[in-house]
Amino acid sequence: MLTILLSSSLVQSQDLEKFDKSTPIALSGSLTAGASTFNSINRESNRSPFGCFLSANVNIAMFGFDVPISLMYRDNQTSLSNPFNRFTVAPTYKWISLRFGNASMNFHPYVLSGQIIKGVGAELTPGKWYLGGVVGRIENPLAQLDTLNGVAELVPYFDRKAEAIKLGYNGNKFKMLLTAFRAQDDMASLNPIELKDTQLNPEANFSLGLEFRVSPFKFMSIYAKPAASAHTANLNNLELFSSEELNEINDQYGSIIPINFSSRLQFAGDAGVEFRIGRFSLGSKYQRVDPYYKSLGTFYFNEDYENYLITLRGSLFKSKLIINSQFGVQQNNLNNLREVTNSRNVANVNLTIRPTKAFTTNMTYSNFQTDRAPGLSAVNDTLRITRTSQGYGITPRLVFGSKEKQSSLTISANYQQLEDFLNEVQTENTIDNYNLNANYDYRVKDNGLLLGIGFIGNRNIIGSNESERLGGRLRIGKAFAQKKLRLSLNSSYTLNTLNGESNGASLSNNISLVFKPTKKFSASIRLNNLNRIGTDTPYQELRSTLRLSYLLPTKKVSNEK
Repeated sequence: MLTILLSSSLVQSQDLEKFDKSTPIALSGSLTAGASTFNSINRESNRSPFGCFLSANVNIAMFGFDVPISLMYRDNQTSLSNPFNRFTVAPTYKWISLRFGNASMNFHPYVLSGQIIKGVGAELTPGKWYLGGVVGRIENPLAQLDTLNGVAELVPYFDRKAEAIKLGYNGNKFKMLLTAFRAQDDMASLNPIELKDTQLNPEANFSLGLEFRVSPFKFMSIYAKPAASAHTANLNNLELFSSEELNEINDQYGSIIPINFSSRLQFAGDAGVEFRIGRFSLGSKYQRVDPYYKSLGTFYFNEDYENYLITLRGSLFKSKLIINSQFGVQQNNLNNLREVTNSRNVANVNLTIRPTKAFTTNMTYSNFQTDRAPGLSAVNDTLRITRTSQGYGITPRLVFGSKEKQSSLTISANYQQLEDFLNEVQTENTIDNYNLNANYDYRVKDNGLLLGIGFIGNRNIIGSNESERLGGRLRIGKAFAQKKLRLSLNSSYTLNTLNGESNGASLSNNISLVFKPTKKFSASIRLNNLNRIGTDTPYQELRSTLRLSYLLPTKKVSNEK
């Protein structure tokens, strides 16, 4: 049914109204190409010694159409079975928008959000009405994690076919939108050898989500975003286990999602009310995610919890004080499956204080997150996929001097507790990360001079290991040839300790040369060197990157003869 509805919307979008023949053709965008090298001394590495990349973001405007085209390609010359590439074409005409290639369509936060779908999509927005759909293939994010965790080989994974549709009314005072999403792994997409090597089970999912908001008064809004997800964790169980009851259920619902003993139906969502008083917004919010809730249209969920929250946002004293916060209580063990139920106070607070234009202080605190997508963090010269579970920090900044010769002093102190998705040891997948940085920069506007010095302090606790770094950094930059050429140097040196004992030192240097002869064209060369010295296993890494960028000139051609 989803495919039929999506296909009809695509056919309809091709039958467009009259072209605007008086509109000229306009071309704009940017092109970027480059290459990189990598060399490691006294250290084994699975990175490629050479790689190339290409990206293009082009918009073609003609006859009332906008046709954005996006292309991203990266070939690391490794044993990866496929180079990384993304291609997107997104033509629009009035209230009709199409997507071809890699489409990221955020339909619902608990159903389809953040995942890249390679296929076709459409969005129709006549007036306040909305109809959108997408069909294609998405990648299993667990395969991407395993690729970073091990060698540079893609873990075999099933082709995951997905389709979604979203429809409803999106007005200023009233909104109601329904999202339906379905995804299923194709078990025939792997050959027998790949099927034996893969560590991933074939899955299937069908999710429904509703977005509702009504504003009966100018100062009041009531909203809700409930979702339900039917998820089958292992399609192989269809052959291993069966029963008369399951056969009856599959006869009734099997066309939507295959059901077996690994199937679950779970719920998630949030709802609340918000009051706006002047520059402030005050509200209450309830949020719940059932145990084992999962939608293949999202990345990751913190599950088995419910939050009772008070939200407060606004500004005082002519925006000299800005606050964005949530306070409340969180409780887990919603289905009484755990031996212990935990209840705790939770808060997310972001406070900005700016008494003068010269001085600003930002303070943050968070001990809970509901994000579904983790990020890439640098920990001890390695890249790890992590998610922040708790953190707090303060960053005061003082700017003084004149506009021509300006100085700035910035101090940053923060703590983060990170969840490490790449650590195979379950008891050591938490990282406590403490950082203290102080930087002073001096800039001269006329000649583009930059001088900077800084202090670096870092402490990481991973399992039973505790490492510390203390050192400093130096920044030098200078513009030449009427600011068409810029040379920059960034250098840092740190003394390292591991479990209270010396662990050598790290010396990092980054030299870059940027040449920009015109507003359209720029070229850059960057050299990076990391040197670990004074240890039993010293090593050195050398990286270089050449990048060429060109802004496409906007050309307008009259359509009249």
